[in-house]
Amino acid sequence: MPSQRLLKMMDPLGHVATSRRVLASAAPKAVVWAATARTAAWIAAELAAAGVEPLRATSFRHVDASLRGEPRPPCALAVLEFSAMSTANIAALTTARWAGYRGSIIAIAAPGAVSRETVAIVRIDAIVSPDGREPLRDAVTRVLGAPSR
Repeated sequence: MPSQRLLKMMDPLGHVATSRRVLASAAPKAVVWAATARTAAWIAAELAAAGVEPLRATSFRHVDASLRGEPRPPCALAVLEFSAMSTANIAALTTARWAGYRGSIIAIAAPGAVSRETVAIVRIDAIVSPDGREPLRDAVTRVLGAPSR
């Protein structure tokens, strides 16, 4: 999975370079955050099957940076493991949403693990169980409206 940090390299003066660097893929991008590499790999495989390019966030700060302002590349989707999120992470996600992030958010969590209040405030588009009952690729296709490969 390519790192989005490579596209946010600083110039010698410490400013984010504003060149036209982009990933080779023209597919929609999704920021992925999961507590374990195994879950992240499962999410990446499901996103790839749905025709979406996964960008792995190694910390929640990367998720926050990917959903605010004008990130390069722009992320149309965030797939986040909610069972591993702290209240501070949920607050950061809520702030990003209120600051203007209009993309879709898919939560990876057990049924009933995400409260209705959190779903409403963060505007979560879909909740997918990590046990694989409903394939993540189906939720991605439904949320983005993109045809599955």
